Amino acid sequence: MASAAMAVESIPPDRNAPTVTSARICLATESSSTAVISS
Repeated sequence: MASAAMAVESIPPDRNAPTVTSARICLATESSSTAVISS
């Protein structure tokens, strides 16, 4: 988590938002898939 946050912070602000959004979508998708598989 920490390294991911640091990587995001090193990205220019104008490119920061899209990157974070994409990352959150990927994480949310992976979490949902994992939850379904675990169930």
